[in-house]
Amino acid sequence: MKIASVTVTYNDQYKIKEWLSYYHEHRSEISLHIIVDSGSDPNFSRVLHGLFPDSVILHRERNMGTTAAYNDGIRHALEREDIDSILLLGNDIRMPSGSLTILHEALFREERCGVIMPLLFAKNSDIIESYGSTIDKLLFLNQAHRNEKPNDSLPVIHEVGGVVGGLNLAKRRYYETLGLQDERLFMYGDEIDMGLRMAAAGVKAMATKRAVAWHQHVSPTGSKCRQEYAVFLIRRNNIYLAYKHFGPLRALAVFAVLILRAPLLAGAFLRKGAPDQIFYYLFGCICGICRIQRNFRFIVDN
Repeated sequence: MKIASVTVTYNDQYKIKEWLSYYHEHRSEISLHIIVDSGSDPNFSRVLHGLFPDSVILHRERNMGTTAAYNDGIRHALEREDIDSILLLGNDIRMPSGSLTILHEALFREERCGVIMPLLFAKNSDIIESYGSTIDKLLFLNQAHRNEKPNDSLPVIHEVGGVVGGLNLAKRRYYETLGLQDERLFMYGDEIDMGLRMAAAGVKAMATKRAVAWHQHVSPTGSKCRQEYAVFLIRRNNIYLAYKHFGPLRALAVFAVLILRAPLLAGAFLRKGAPDQIFYYLFGCICGICRIQRNFRFIVDN
């Protein structure tokens, strides 16, 4: 077992203590620990080197998104011929000791399986956040068994359409076959893009409940609302991926559904006290259908 893990960070001072404690739980199962610092302030970069002295820390001059940063780490891992698998792991994911070993064994037990994820629970709970996902015709992700509690009917391992972007273990040939992440996404939508590319190439994605993890959602503000740049990118990328994989008619269909949903979502945004998200939702839809890929300052600075 030779696992390289890749974690992306950007000025994450507010969760550095939690991240370090999560890392220490599974560090013995990792052969190469890679951190990609996506243009953080110099002070935070110095903190990283102090807290992760045995890790490979790659520094980007500026923030160009998580997909580009993950690609830096994946490329570095692939340079090591002894590495057999690559773990993408968000720094707010807790994976207890032993889960990664179980995940690795399950991944290599199935020849056609290219990537696998554990059963992911919501923060400090036994409520399922994701057990893999399916991708519908409108390119929306539907998380399997979301908000359920695990029971005997939950499959021990099953095939899925996509895995969580910041929690998956892939064989090295997964990237050698499919290529790296689409850097035009910047953030969000990578699960959909890679899921569609897997389906086209005949590569399987799996999820197993033998391994578990928790998404701790450490937030700098404590707010449960998505930040504006996230609302923008999710909607823009949804339409972009429709263009990319299926053409303009599918992109137009996705755009139409999103616009029809806008009044309902506007009410939800107002109830949450986040009226600005209405603008960013519509702005993302417009940029998506007009094929505007510019990364505005409100994105790059986040």
